[in-house]
Amino acid sequence: MEFQCARDAYCEGFHRLRALEAELASRREALQRGAEERNYLRFLVEELAGAGVSAGEKARISAELHLLENAEEVVRQVGTAAHLLYEGDERAPSAFDVIARTNKELGELAGDSRPQGTLAKVVEALTRAMESVAEAKDLLAELGEMPDYSPADIERLRRRLDEINRLEHKHRTPADELPRLLESSQATLDTLETTPGEVEALESRVAELSSKLVAGARRLNEGRRLIARHLEGAASRHLSKLGFASAEFIVEVFEPEDPSPEDLREHGLGHVEFIISLNPDEPARPLAEVASGGEASRLLLAVKGALQSQLSYGTIVFDEIEAGIGGDAAFNVAGVLRDLASKHQVIVVTHLAAVAAAARHHFDVVKSVRKGRTDITVEELTGERRVKTLARMLGDAEQAASRALAEEFLRRMS
Repeated sequence: MEFQCARDAYCEGFHRLRALEAELASRREALQRGAEERNYLRFLVEELAGAGVSAGEKARISAELHLLENAEEVVRQVGTAAHLLYEGDERAPSAFDVIARTNKELGELAGDSRPQGTLAKVVEALTRAMESVAEAKDLLAELGEMPDYSPADIERLRRRLDEINRLEHKHRTPADELPRLLESSQATLDTLETTPGEVEALESRVAELSSKLVAGARRLNEGRRLIARHLEGAASRHLSKLGFASAEFIVEVFEPEDPSPEDLREHGLGHVEFIISLNPDEPARPLAEVASGGEASRLLLAVKGALQSQLSYGTIVFDEIEAGIGGDAAFNVAGVLRDLASKHQVIVVTHLAAVAAAARHHFDVVKSVRKGRTDITVEELTGERRVKTLARMLGDAEQAASRALAEEFLRRMS
């Protein structure tokens, strides 16, 4: 737990160092860039900030200007429409008067009794028409009110729209994007406004943090060496169970003799290497140079078995882990796999009956060729079918001895 906290603290410091280094590089670049660019950005920021264009302003001004420029024509046309609908005279009655008179005459034609049939529908339609005309008259009255404006207002809006159009054209940027251009230009200018003193201060911070991280990384490696001794012992015990009785397993933590900040990595300094000797008369060599495929799987199983309480993997896959083993060693391999499977999902590809018998779920993979195409099917085996498959793995699915041994394996590993 203490080591984990130290490693997390180092990682946090490492990322902070990388951020400082990036900022330092940017500041150094800013010092090298000419005063001409800074002067241009200052002018651009002053111009855009002074204009104060906001998103949506151009569309808003255009709509308002259109309304004011056409206000007199709008009022004239609205007045004409209102007169035709509601304000006629005897020589030229309005639409409302014509409808009202027609409605009255049809109502009198029906007498005192309630109109029926088609006549009733006509009267009802005319009544609705009168109501609609009255509503339209009220709406036109609202439109006909002259907006509160002056020629100076129109001129002010025109000048503002001209200014926005000029900035759009000059900076080749849509009006709604001008505020964002101001923001990004100001940020760039802030970066370029760098003094040698600011660069020196950043250099000092980078050097100080780098020194602390180098020391912290070396302490992490000391902790790794202590953990490595425990791992060597636990892995060696598992190796003995897995058929490597004479194996020597060593964990080496390498780091530069005189580490510098350039040697720092996200998880510290140097690297860790697994070194192994499988036989007493063989020199210890890196794991990648020693083991075959099946041996490498068992060596990996030994390491994972030793570390199973620390592993965060959801699924672990082993392929042909049984190469070169048999007898009790096979059951030992199966037992380690079962232990590992108590905390993780373990998938094993195997031809060894002892390993297959230890599985909580046994699947058979069958490849066949049909009409020139290769098909692969996977199905779970249970009961008699599992016994028969294990017997086939042991030699002959039909022999009583193989079947009895398969059943014994299942009992032993249950």
